Amino acid sequence: MKSRGICIHGEVLLHLPVMSFTNFSGSTILSMPPILVVAVLLTISNLFMTYAWYGHLKDHAHQPLWIAVLVSWGVAFFEYLVQVPANRFGNDHHISLGQLKILQEVITLAVFVPFAIYYMNRPLSWNFLWAGCCMLGAVYFIFNDPAAQAETHESAAAKQAANEPVSTQDVSSKRLAVTHTSRDD
Repeated sequence: MKSRGICIHGEVLLHLPVMSFTNFSGSTILSMPPILVVAVLLTISNLFMTYAWYGHLKDHAHQPLWIAVLVSWGVAFFEYLVQVPANRFGNDHHISLGQLKILQEVITLAVFVPFAIYYMNRPLSWNFLWAGCCMLGAVYFIFNDPAAQAETHESAAAKQAANEPVSTQDVSSKRLAVTHTSRDD
């Protein structure tokens, strides 16, 4: 199995399996649009987070609070294993911070409504529809924001400039700070 290590000053701190949809350098292995990759990953992470935040109300209601907290933290750990790479992937593919946040909020509502209805047995109300309409308005405005588009272009230019080293010494110092190694097990 292939793995990728995160090194600081030559010492391997963590070995992670290489994800099937992307490697950590940001190149896409599948030919899915980056926004779709981010949306799928954020949906998976949100399934974990919604359960971590609200599942204990049903499943651990009669247990001590500390047990519910530990279970929720354990579930949230898996949420972060997907959410952090999703946001990094989006950022690496020039999706602005505002766009990532609004996308997360829309997905949160899309995951929460079925969870509330089917898992928590709560009634559906018109407020879910109105909240969804407000979120769609937020999506429209944030994805058509000239400032966010300028941020995306500036970010792309800065990353391109960062990938063009001025001297060999600069390249060496960048590799010492944080490097990625690969190994086959």
